[in-house]
Amino acid sequence: CDEKYVTNIITLLDEGNTIPFIARYRKELHGSMDGQKIREIAEQINRDFRPSKGYKFGCVLNASSIFFLSTSAESI
Repeated sequence: CDEKYVTNIITLLDEGNTIPFIARYRKELHGSMDGQKIREIAEQINRDFRPSKGYKFGCVLNASSIFFLSTSAESI
């Protein structure tokens, strides 16, 4: 999972795009992730971070989890 893809997904969701729309029509912006992976990213972000606060994200994927790392010095 590339940081630019996570940033693009956040932007697309903030613009009001739905997950099925993003998965189907914006593949170039998220590296052809499937809808389930995009949904997992969106749920993790909504649960752990506030994108509107200007945080930048990176992510690490393993077999069972997505870990998001905030690059902001401010703690949430």
